[in-house]
Amino acid sequence: MAKTLKGTKARGWNIFSRYIKLKYSDKGFCVCITCGKKMKNNDRNCHAGHAFGGRGGNILFCEEIVRPQCCHCNIFLKGNYEEFHAWILKEYGEEGFWKYHRLKNTPHKWTIEEIEVGIETWKAEIEKMEKGKGVNRL
Repeated sequence: MAKTLKGTKARGWNIFSRYIKLKYSDKGFCVCITCGKKMKNNDRNCHAGHAFGGRGGNILFCEEIVRPQCCHCNIFLKGNYEEFHAWILKEYGEEGFWKYHRLKNTPHKWTIEEIEVGIETWKAEIEKMEKGKGVNRL
């Protein structure tokens, strides 16, 4: 069966999300970027949230602005952007905030090949982190 862009994006997101949660975890736990709630990195209530809405285009796999976020902030508070934006401003400054805001509004047509390269990179990083930190496998 031929790979589809939609299927590859979904697979890419699952692996990228796992990578983000592992990268920003300590001993198997993450802290929500917006409310500070501690959660297991393999808990279904631990999400990889975007600092800007849309979850598409150039920001879909933008590591700089995707962080662990609890389900409450990501879903029920619709991203809790006021807090997320405060973090972006603190982390990257006003110039960085606007840079990522512009990136959000810049269209990007992902290709299967681009996403596959990302998948291989994230998988390799996940493997390194799992070996090095003894983290919970997802």
